[in-house]
Amino acid sequence: MKFYQIAFLFFTGVSSLVFSQNQDRIVAEIGDKVIYESEFIERYELTPSFNKQVKGRETALKFNFIYTLIAEKLWASEAEDLGIDQRPEVVTAINSIEKMYVRDALYRREILDKISISEEEIIEGTIRNANSLYLNFIFSKDEEAIFQLHELLNQGIPFDTVVSARPEKDEQVEPIEIVFGQMEKSIEDSVYKLNLHEYTSPLLTVDGWYIFSLADKKEQLFNTEKEKEDAIAAVKKIIRKRKEMELYSRFYEKFFAGKRVDTNAQLFEELYSLLLNTFKDKFEKTSSPDERQLFHLDAYDVIDIEKKLEEKKLAQTFLTFPEKTVTLKSFFRDIVFEGIQSEKVPEKIFRLQFDERVKKYIEQELLSDEGYRRGIHLLPEVQNSMKMWRSNYLQQALQNQIIDSIEVSDSAVLKYYENRYTSEEIPMQVNIVEVLTDSLETVDHILSELEKGVPIKQLASKFTEREWTRENGGEFGFFPINAHPEIGMIAAQMEVGDIFGPLNLEEGYSIFQLIGKDERKVAPPSKTFEEVKESLRRELAEKEAWEKIINKTVEFAEKYKFKIDADVLKSIEVTSINSFAIRNMGFGGKVTAVPLTAPFVEWIYKLRERTEELP
Repeated sequence: MKFYQIAFLFFTGVSSLVFSQNQDRIVAEIGDKVIYESEFIERYELTPSFNKQVKGRETALKFNFIYTLIAEKLWASEAEDLGIDQRPEVVTAINSIEKMYVRDALYRREILDKISISEEEIIEGTIRNANSLYLNFIFSKDEEAIFQLHELLNQGIPFDTVVSARPEKDEQVEPIEIVFGQMEKSIEDSVYKLNLHEYTSPLLTVDGWYIFSLADKKEQLFNTEKEKEDAIAAVKKIIRKRKEMELYSRFYEKFFAGKRVDTNAQLFEELYSLLLNTFKDKFEKTSSPDERQLFHLDAYDVIDIEKKLEEKKLAQTFLTFPEKTVTLKSFFRDIVFEGIQSEKVPEKIFRLQFDERVKKYIEQELLSDEGYRRGIHLLPEVQNSMKMWRSNYLQQALQNQIIDSIEVSDSAVLKYYENRYTSEEIPMQVNIVEVLTDSLETVDHILSELEKGVPIKQLASKFTEREWTRENGGEFGFFPINAHPEIGMIAAQMEVGDIFGPLNLEEGYSIFQLIGKDERKVAPPSKTFEEVKESLRRELAEKEAWEKIINKTVEFAEKYKFKIDADVLKSIEVTSINSFAIRNMGFGGKVTAVPLTAPFVEWIYKLRERTEELP
C-alpha cells in the first residue's frame, strides 16, 4: 500500500524559508497580486501532491502548482471586488488566524528568542545522557509521613526494608530506569548526584513526595562521530525545551498578574445550557459503543443556537476587558471557528470544559492585544503568512457561495439518470473509503493510526463527519470521477490501496483510500431511478459546481490577467519529498503549516482553447 502522505511534521515558529527582498523573486503576477518564490516553495513543499518522487516530472509539477495558486489569487481578487472580504464570517476567520500568528510571533520574541544554552550545560547534559539510572523510591502524599520515613533511613534502616513495607513496592519489583530529560530538572539534579545505594531527601513533585535511591547505573558508549553528534543534538533539544517551559512559566505568571476580565454570568449560563443540550442530543442519538467518540458542533447547530439566543442577546457584552468589550456573538463565532467538540462526558465535566474554554479565550485575547499593541502584526513574517491565508479564505468563501446557489430539480436528476443509466459509455468510476473531519487533532490521530496499520474503514466508522457514509464505514460506493471532482480527479491517478490526504474540502479535511476503480465502460441500467435519485442529485450538484468553478476561473483570468516568469519557475529548486505539516502555534492553537489547496489545473486547459499565448 502506498501512502502518499509520506512526511508528517509538527513545528513551532515562523518558516525556515527566509528570503531578503532582493532574493525573493517574483514567480507570477495576477492583477495586483504577486506570488513570490518564498510562497511558492513553502506551499509546494508542504502541500500533498502526486508524482513528486518521479524523476523528470519536476517542471510539469511546478507549472501545475503555480496554476493552482494563480486560480486561488484570481478567486480572491473577485471576492474582494464583490465585498466578500467584509462579510462577518470571513472577517472572523481571517482575524482569528491573524491573532494566532500574532501570538505565535509574541511567543518567539518573549520566549524562544530568549533561550540560550551554555557550553557547561551541554557538557553536563551529555554526561547525564550517557548514563541510565535505576532507581527505587518511597512515595507519600503526606509531608509529615515522608519526613518520618526519611528519618528512619537516617537511623540506618535499609532502604529495601522500608520499601518492602510500603504499598508502592509492587510498582518496583525491578528498579525503575530513568534517562536524561525524563524527570523535572530539580528532581533530576538530585538523583544524578547520588552514588550507588545513596538516597535523596524528600522531593516534592506534582504527584506527591518522593525519596529516591540509586540501585544501579549503566553508561552508554557512543562509538562513532554520528552517534556523538546525535547525542549532543538530543541533549540540546531537551535543555531547550526545559528552558522554553521555564521562560513560559515566568512570562505567564508576570503577564497575567493583576489582569481582570469580567464575564456576563447570565449570558454565560444561557450559552452553556444551549451547548450542553445540543451535545446531549448528539450523545443520545449515537449508536456507537465508543465512549471516547468526539462529537462536533456543526453549522446547523450554530445556526440553531444563535436563533435561540436571538440577536438582542448576541449583541450584548459578554466579556469586559480593560480596554475593550466582546459581544456574545463575537465570542461564540470565535470559538466556533476554532472548533467545538466533546466526548460523552458527565454534565459536571462538560461544565469544567466550558469554563476552561472561556478562560483560554480570555488569555488568548489578552495575549493578542499585547501583540497588536507592540505592532507585531506588522512584522513581515506575519504579513506574508496572512496574505496567503487571506487569499485562500476568500477563494473558499466565493466558491462556497457558488456551490450553495446550485439547485438541482427532479427533472434534471431524471435526465441525468437517463443519460447515465443507458447502454452508453460512462466515465471511469472509483470507490473510496474516506475519513472527513474539521479537526486538526483528529487529522493527526488518523494519520498516526494509519501509519500503525489500523484499517481506514475502522477509523472512518468512528471519526468521519460525512453522515451518509458513516454507517458503511466511510465507503462511498462507485461513482464517476466527475461526480465528486476534487476527490475523483485525484483518485483517478491513484492505484487501488493507495491513501491520500489530507485534502482540504469545503466540509473539512479528507483522508481517503482508493478501494476500487473501473475504467470507462458500457453498462446497462442496474438500478431504478428512485433507488439512486438522491445520490445522483448530489453528484449532479457537485458536477455542475465543478464546471461552474472552471468556467468562472477562466472568466476571472481574462478579467484580471496574469503572467508567469517561466525562467524563474523552472530555476526554483524543490524536493521530491511529499509532506504535510501541522504548525503548533506559540501560546496555543494549531493550523496547517500552509493553506491547503487541492490541485486545480483544469481551468488552464479551457483557457488555452481561447488563447495559445500561455506558458
